[in-house]
Amino acid sequence: MEDKNQIQLLAITSTEIYFKRENSLDESYIKAQSKLDINVERNYTNLQTNGIFNVFVTVNITQTLDDKDLVTIRTTTAGTFRKSDKIEDNNLHQFCDINAPAIIFPFIRETISGLSVKGSLAPIIVQPINFIELNKNKGANTPKE
Repeated sequence: MEDKNQIQLLAITSTEIYFKRENSLDESYIKAQSKLDINVERNYTNLQTNGIFNVFVTVNITQTLDDKDLVTIRTTTAGTFRKSDKIEDNNLHQFCDINAPAIIFPFIRETISGLSVKGSLAPIIVQPINFIELNKNKGANTPKE
C-alpha cells in the first residue's frame, strides 16, 4: 500500500476535568443576570521520532455574577495523532493549530454539557469555534516541551 500524505487519529483522551459550583444557586436568576466567559487554548507536543504527536485543547468557562464565580469548568482533551513521513513541518503546524483542535472540540463540548447537567445546572452548550479565524486572531501556538 502506498504511503499517502496523511495524518491518522489514534486516540482522544480527557486529560483534565475540573468542575466547581456554588451550593446555593437560583438558576432562573443566574440565567438572566450572569456572565459566561469562555477561553480556548491550544498546545501541542514536539513530534516524536515515530511520527506520533499530541495536540491539547483546553477550555476554561467561568460563569460570574457581581464579580463572584458561580460556576467554573476547566477541561483539557488530548488528541494523539500519527503523521506519515511525507507531511512537511509547515503543514503539520497548520494541522496542529487548526485541524486537530476542530477534531477534538466536539468531545470538549460534550464534556462541558455533561458536567453542567450532572452539576444540576441547565446544560452549558458551547458553540462551535472557527479555528481558522481563531488562529488568524491569536496567532499560532508553539509546541510545549
